[in-house]
Amino acid sequence: GVMPPAVTDRAGLLSVLSEAEHWTRPVRPEGQRRPAAKPRRRDRTMLLIVASLPSAVTDEDLARVTALAQAGPAAGLHLVIAGWPPMPLRAGSPVEALQSSTHVALRTSHALVGGMPFATSAPPAGPSPAEVWPGLSVPVQLDSDPSSHLMQHVSGELADRLAAQGHAHLMDLLPDPDHWWAESSADGLSTTIGLSGDAPVSLHFTDLTPHWLVGGRAGAGKTAFLLNVLYGLCTRYDPDELQLYLLDFTDGGALRQFTPTEDDPSWLPHAIEVAVGAGRETGLSVLQSLDRELHRRLALLNDAGVARFGQLRAAGALIPRIVCIVDEFNKLLSGTDEVSVQAAALLESAARQGRATGIHLVMCSQAPRSSPLFGQFLVRVALPGGGDVLEANNDSAASLPLGCGVVNTAGGLGGPRGATRGHEKTVRFPDPHADAQVLSALRQRLWQAREPSSAPPLVHVALPVPRPPATGKEALA
Repeated sequence: GVMPPAVTDRAGLLSVLSEAEHWTRPVRPEGQRRPAAKPRRRDRTMLLIVASLPSAVTDEDLARVTALAQAGPAAGLHLVIAGWPPMPLRAGSPVEALQSSTHVALRTSHALVGGMPFATSAPPAGPSPAEVWPGLSVPVQLDSDPSSHLMQHVSGELADRLAAQGHAHLMDLLPDPDHWWAESSADGLSTTIGLSGDAPVSLHFTDLTPHWLVGGRAGAGKTAFLLNVLYGLCTRYDPDELQLYLLDFTDGGALRQFTPTEDDPSWLPHAIEVAVGAGRETGLSVLQSLDRELHRRLALLNDAGVARFGQLRAAGALIPRIVCIVDEFNKLLSGTDEVSVQAAALLESAARQGRATGIHLVMCSQAPRSSPLFGQFLVRVALPGGGDVLEANNDSAASLPLGCGVVNTAGGLGGPRGATRGHEKTVRFPDPHADAQVLSALRQRLWQAREPSSAPPLVHVALPVPRPPATGKEALA
């Protein structure tokens, strides 16, 4: 829980580079600084270790690493990189040496420690590349690897120290079991998403905060956060008050657990349609169903002569609010083909008209791309590595441990460093998978409380692309 798991592919590398670039951004934008102002050094350090670059790395990726090496030291970012400079990716491809770096060359029995740029004085421009410390002129014998006993001892102390900061449990976020399904969604939805100190922190789906944007690197806890939100909502509101449309484009497909399977025939009674897998067409089908419901509600508003969902409920319409979760939405919106164009248009329509019709979006991604769509997303949740969902000068998510997140209800707006921000809190949230029996019991109880005549959700599953029939030697093999 102290550090995130290592990334092992180019997508992971890109998410880490994005986080590091967010770390190096100045607290105050360059145009707003006094001419003599210098970037403020952080009171924390970020260490980025690259043991091996992925095979699919591009020239642009390498250029980002080089830029980080140049901008990092002033912001408290430092790099340890094995195998630099890498082999050129193509003829004529420039691979620059990392600035202000000490080179360590490993030999069979020893290592050679090379020099780095330095200056005897402190000129305004920083170290001069013209003056170079020549390095050690003798072979260096490196220490042997630390013993497994020492590593376990140190890791255990760190884990105990983190656990002492407070441990949250899923049941801490849920209402008393005797008061499940007791709340009305006429004026909005609310659920506890974590703890700040010992105080519970709630987030809302209302006319003022209709949609949420969640960001975080791989392994940052997005699935855990979403499960906490779903169980929190579904224990507070019955299926007549809340309906769910779920789109899951992650490799694990965690939202599949809310649909019936061969091993477990239960389902979440609030779920209406669920798309699981990486098939973008399946996700588009769910969004088309959501769009039909949106237009049905617009017609109801028009017939009742009202402009808002709350007024429609007050007029006697018994319709539930809808929460649509899109996990890893970048996979749905990537590209310029017809599926991406249609999906983007449907999401924009839902985001724009959702507050009036009682439809709310939760969009999650490892690296959310900037979009005008997000202007409607005033609630921003930044998990570790998810600082891009906040404004560029808001660095409050720069050093989050796992199990924590920054919750901002002002569209990612920052503020003076160290000042209390009423629109922003750092919360810790539990890992619901820590107790599989509790999860299973919650799902079973919700399922058993459903109306006997209720139908399971419509499940869209991406089917594998069939292989063409084998011919020739392949058929014989």
